[in-house]
Amino acid sequence: NPDTTTLIGCFAYLIKENNEYILVDCGIEDIDVVNKTKSSKDDWKRGENGGDILWNLEKVGVKPKDIKKIFITHTHYDHLSGVINFPNAKIYMSAKEYNYLLSPDHAHRKYLQDAVCFILNKKEKGELVLIDDLYEENNIKCRLIGGHTPGSIMVYVGKFLFTGDVVYLLENIKEEIPIGFCLEPDEAKTAVSLCKKHNGVVLTGHDYMCPVVIN
Repeated sequence: NPDTTTLIGCFAYLIKENNEYILVDCGIEDIDVVNKTKSSKDDWKRGENGGDILWNLEKVGVKPKDIKKIFITHTHYDHLSGVINFPNAKIYMSAKEYNYLLSPDHAHRKYLQDAVCFILNKKEKGELVLIDDLYEENNIKCRLIGGHTPGSIMVYVGKFLFTGDVVYLLENIKEEIPIGFCLEPDEAKTAVSLCKKHNGVVLTGHDYMCPVVIN
């Protein structure tokens, strides 16, 4: 509803799988910069109990060097920019999204210079995994969806499905309403359908109800 305002979060998810710490996305590096990229009329700001990715990791006793893998659902500033804090992590993203990140058509490209340099360095060192349509490793599965960006992926870890921004809110799934801010409307519809059929817990990139569900 364009006449209402919805309080949102911007989430990175920390997972401990097989004694490894893994991130799905890595948050906003600079709250002032993200406000140059947003499409909403209201500025984003950190709440009293919110901070950047390093602040959040410190709260649970995890150091940046402990993060061994990062799955990037898509390369918008609010999901990618924090990646520069994790020199020990192997990075996973779709090949299609990697190409989009390097293209002049990328909406946030000029705000992501540090992240782009970081990703290119990871590729040079053999620490960047580029996913085609489907990737599986032990209990983790990544699936190319598109929709929000050309190379958006969803990440499955056991019963948990991390959507990134292929859907924003749980309401998208409940009401079967695909996201409006997308490059590929048909793929956005497919994303909602896949989430609706998922037999487990769905955790989106921006819905404040998700932390309630996971607890």
